Formats: sequence, structure tokens, C-alpha cells
Amino acid sequence: RRRVVLLLVCAAALACAHDSNNASSASSSSSFARNESSTAPSGSGSGEDAESLVLGVLLALVGGVLGGVYTTPMKLSVMKKWRWENQWILYSVFGLLVFPWLLLGCTFTDKLLPTLEQADGDVVVEVVFAGFGWGIGGVLFGVAVAWVGQSLTFGIVLALASTLGSVIPLLAFNIDEAATLFGLFNYLGLAVAVAGVGLMAFAGDRRDKEQKQAEVSTFEDKEEGSIALVGESAPAHSLLGSFQMGLLICVASGVLSACLNIAFACGSPMVDVAKDLGVSSNNANNVVWALGVGAGSLPALVYCSFLLFWRGGWRVFIEGGYLVFCSNLALTMSMGALWYFGNIVYGIGTLYMGKLGPAVGWPLYMISMVLTANGTAMLTGEWRGSRLPSRGLLAASLLVLITAIVLLAVGSSFA
Repeated sequence: RRRVVLLLVCAAALACAHDSNNASSASSSSSFARNESSTAPSGSGSGEDAESLVLGVLLALVGGVLGGVYTTPMKLSVMKKWRWENQWILYSVFGLLVFPWLLLGCTFTDKLLPTLEQADGDVVVEVVFAGFGWGIGGVLFGVAVAWVGQSLTFGIVLALASTLGSVIPLLAFNIDEAATLFGLFNYLGLAVAVAGVGLMAFAGDRRDKEQKQAEVSTFEDKEEGSIALVGESAPAHSLLGSFQMGLLICVASGVLSACLNIAFACGSPMVDVAKDLGVSSNNANNVVWALGVGAGSLPALVYCSFLLFWRGGWRVFIEGGYLVFCSNLALTMSMGALWYFGNIVYGIGTLYMGKLGPAVGWPLYMISMVLTANGTAMLTGEWRGSRLPSRGLLAASLLVLITAIVLLAVGSSFA
């Protein structure tokens, strides 16, 4: 218990230290869609427009599927030979550093340094701080997956990140629109999302109790120390108050995960500078992506390194032998690729949808991600041992959260 409290205090201290610089705002994917939808490829006739719309819808769905399965490799038996921190630190390196900066280098070439030199220094600092806040939410997301499972984590975090991410920027940057239909739909979406999160939490609590009664572990065959914040080898539900603590971690992650969009809101002048230097509209956002998620990698790298040193986890990388190391290296690389390129595929899809990108593409992307995450969670046994009424409550909560996402999308049409 002392270890748990110590680590939670450390995480809380990190969050409080940057609280004044990190306001919750819309999801990064939503921001990408809104900023770039005007550059959609245009056809010469209605037939080509229809084809572009269909292609955009398919890409949004594919992006959601990729984003919904990116944590699934953590459940494979070979990955369970590593601890959570071994997995998450390599995922962070690939998904938050290597791939974003590799794409930035390919699309900006010799225009990166001039962009950073000509951009306002305050803008760069704001982007970095916002990305750092999002990074804390990302760490908590990974912890929540280990504590309460992929199903509940995706549902709660994405719902809160989406709704708070729409409402808070509205109040912070566009207060004049707060009393319009756009604002009203945002408030309604937030209220519905809160109801959906509560219903999902209730379903998860029932699952937790039923699995205790059935003596079925949600996370079977985990090796010692594989649960994120805990040093003991035990199923998540057997830890005192673990579900309630995991639920709080989900909520905190949902709030902080909305912070990346503040980077896009603050970084728009930097995007304009890149466009003026000749970077295409489709690629100009990559500089904010790289800076934002790059800063977001710092909490993950620091926290995971702390766990690796504290529990001697560095030796775990080599204990399983060369084959295990290479397999897990490839799997963590795939996690990073699934997360990052899922966002990119969705962003490309919004370009093909044009003005319909925020209203159609975004809810399809979010819904696809939530349903995919819950489908794979079911297939991998997260709800094994739970009864039909509890699964019915989960399905009902998903419908409520999907309704909230649709309300936000309808509201965006009035923006």
C-alpha cells in the first residue's frame, strides 16, 4: 500500500505542477479534422465527390480500428514476460518520438528549422506544456488499462476527452458561441457522456464483484510486478480498492488526455508559418504533432524509468532471451505504429470528406475506436466470469457514450 500511495503522490505532483498551463480541450484527432477539412481533395463532379466521401468514411473507420487495438499486443503471452513499464517505455519511444519526428522530417525537410525560428517562442512553449499535460494523461491511460482493463479505459477516457475537449475550448476561446446551438449541443453532449461514464463504471463494478465470486482473474498469468503501479503479483481486482482507484485513474486520464488539442489550438500560428514557407496544408500540422506528442513522451519516459530502476526492471529486457526481446520489441513498435498512424489515417480520411469531416468523420472514428477496443476486450477475456446483465449494462453505456459523440458531431455543424 505504501508503494501505491507513493507513486500516486508522484503522479499527482506532476499533474499539479503543470495544471496552470494545461487546460482540457478537444481531442487531437478532432482538432486535425477541423483544421484540415477545408483542404479536402475536390472532384469535378458529384460522382467523384461521392467516391471521396465513401473513401473518407472508410479511412475514418480504419483509423478507429487501428486506434482501438493498439494496446491489445500487451495481452499476448510473450508480452506478459515483460512488466508494464518495459512495454510502455518502448511504446512511448516509438509512438511518441520516432514515428512523429520521422514523418515530420520527411514532410518538412529543410523547412523545419525556419519554421521553429520564425514561430513565436511563446507559441512553442505553450505547445510543449500542453503536450506534457497530455503525456501525463497518456501514462494514466496505460496504468488504467492494467487496472480496470481495455474495455472500460477506452470508453471512459475517450468519452471524457471528447466532451471536455469540446466544451472547455468553447468557454476558453469562443465564449461568444457558448449560448448558440453549437454551445448547447456541446453542453448536452457533456451531460450525456457523464451519464454514460457513470453507467459504464457501474457495469465495471458489477463485473469486478462477479469475477471475484467466480474466482476468475481478468488478467491471468501475469508475472510478478506486471500491474502498473503495484509491485505484487496479483490480479487487478484482488487489490484493495483497485477498481475504485482504477476508475479514478480513468477519469484523470480522460481529463488530461484532452490537453493535446490545446497544443493544436495554441500552435495554429506555427502551422501558418509552415504554410507560408511552402509546406503543404496537409502536412503543416505535423510540426505541432511532433512537438506536442514529443513533449508528451517525457512523463512516460520519466515514470517508466523510475519504475525500471526502483524494481530492477532493466534486467527483464534480457532475461527472456534474444527471441523474447526481438518479439516484444516488434510488438511495442507495432503499438506505437497503430496508435500514431491510426490518427494519421483518420486525418487523411477527413480530407476526403471535406466539410463533413468534423461532423461525420470524427464520430465515426471515435465510435469505431470504442467498439473495436470493447470487442477485442471481450475476445481476450476481460469480461469472462461476468453475467449477462452486467454485459448488457456495458452495451447500454456504450450506446449512451456513442450518443454523446454524435451530439458533439451535430453541434459541430452549427459552428
